[in-house]
Amino acid sequence: MGDCAFDHIKYADYYPDLKKAYQYNKHALQIHYLRYGINEKRTPCGDIQPDCNFEAQKYINNYPDLIAAYGTTKLGDATGQYHKYGIHENRLICKAKPPTEQQVAAARAETAAIEAAAAEAAAIENTKIDETQQAEVTTFFTKFLNEKIKYANDQFDQVSEIVINLLNLDVSNTNNLVTNINGENTLIDKKLEENASRINRSSIVKWKYQEEDLNQLQYQNYILFIVFYVLVCALGVIMYFYSDSNMAVQVIVFHVLLVWPFVIYYSELIIYTIFKYIYAYSYGIPYDKVYFGDF
Repeated sequence: MGDCAFDHIKYADYYPDLKKAYQYNKHALQIHYLRYGINEKRTPCGDIQPDCNFEAQKYINNYPDLIAAYGTTKLGDATGQYHKYGIHENRLICKAKPPTEQQVAAARAETAAIEAAAAEAAAIENTKIDETQQAEVTTFFTKFLNEKIKYANDQFDQVSEIVINLLNLDVSNTNNLVTNINGENTLIDKKLEENASRINRSSIVKWKYQEEDLNQLQYQNYILFIVFYVLVCALGVIMYFYSDSNMAVQVIVFHVLLVWPFVIYYSELIIYTIFKYIYAYSYGIPYDKVYFGDF
């Protein structure tokens, strides 16, 4: 199994329900994985690593710059980094797994089984042929056995070499890896600066900015609602105890002030719904998949 990063083609092919809903729409599949796929433990790379799912600490451990930034305590921030940047930078979620002890043991067992089968076959054949053919048969089975043993030993040596190399990574190799990554990050930063105008015009970035702005406006609306009702309650108390106006007028004014925020709220909700329909129609996205923040 190879390294596993988000691959929208593999992701759609591995899950027929997603392929039916989005075909190979990269933007829609990315949004689905970030909003639902991670929580549903779906693999982002299909059959490359079927058991791979996003884990913040495992993701951090793949990159020295993330280890330096988030360590083992800021897992939420690391998850946010993947949502905002990592998925677009094609960062790895799961690295290729080294051969396990079971695989090494299986290779040894295969060698032993081949040796035993060859020995048994030679013994059976030796009882059926005469002395003139025995030398030829013995030569044939010896050659066959040596080839199989050589093949099995070569496979075992390759597996052992991979395991030893993985277990014997020293500090110099790690520093070289960090240097290479830093160089790649520098090239990426340079490319991002050169293409800043195109990135700013991309629908993905605009969508992210719109989502952040709407969430901030939603929070501000909640604060304004609270402040407004505190002022309305204070005004009601003042009118009741200190105003000489007619009681009916006071009641009407007080109730109008109480209802007014809801008039504003539902007006905004209607405009918001109309905008979602227009956006879904313009970009060919299902209405229920359009997201600008919770209203």
